[in-house]
Amino acid sequence: MPQLKPGTIIPTPDEDYILHQAALSDADACPFTDQEWESIKPTASVTRPPFEIQKTSIVIDCDAHVLAESN
Repeated sequence: MPQLKPGTIIPTPDEDYILHQAALSDADACPFTDQEWESIKPTASVTRPPFEIQKTSIVIDCDAHVLAESN
């Protein structure tokens, strides 16, 4: 379970039941069914595609006046 922020109040099972029943009774804000959740879950990965050209990291030492002139 992820670490929660300080001061987070977790509802008791009784409070959770009351909140769940209230959500079910609200026609405008009814919770999703399991089937609806399956349809909205992302199916594609959200990562960057691999680079066609691999880059090589380099280190260059230069004088401060060179950097000052480039800005």
